[in-house]
Amino acid sequence: KAIEILNDAKEETAIKNHPLHIGFVYLNLAVSHFGLKEFKQSLKQIARLYMLESYSNLDIGFRFKIAVFEIMLRYDLGDTEFVLTRLSQLQNEFKSQFNQKGFEKEKSMCGFIKQLILGVQKNTITKLKASIQEFITNNREQEDSEIVSYSEWLKDKLA
Repeated sequence: KAIEILNDAKEETAIKNHPLHIGFVYLNLAVSHFGLKEFKQSLKQIARLYMLESYSNLDIGFRFKIAVFEIMLRYDLGDTEFVLTRLSQLQNEFKSQFNQKGFEKEKSMCGFIKQLILGVQKNTITKLKASIQEFITNNREQEDSEIVSYSEWLKDKLA
């Protein structure tokens, strides 16, 4: 139902003509499709968001969170080569956010995803699982600052 409403909304002239509003419609469509595990559709919405002229005017911290969300989507789609390349790009593009208080969760997510892709030795898989479990335990509630729940996403990866 939300997807239907958002699809209608993005056709509204008032929304189409306001760069910030159309951007949030695309982001909400991406989140809605993600919730239904329609990862390709979700990624299409993120791509549309990136193509907006107004995207570069968004707060850099918010763009960092969107980029982490994209990495999660691409991981779920099995596009591991792209994810590893993009993770390296993120470290350059969002260097200040990686070292800034308030973005610890995003930094952790990038580390977890990289470790999940590269695989770990049998003696360190337990340590990775423990780190992820500690992250989940400390972040039981999705915070308003998360586009999607990092903890819920990680729980699926531990299963």
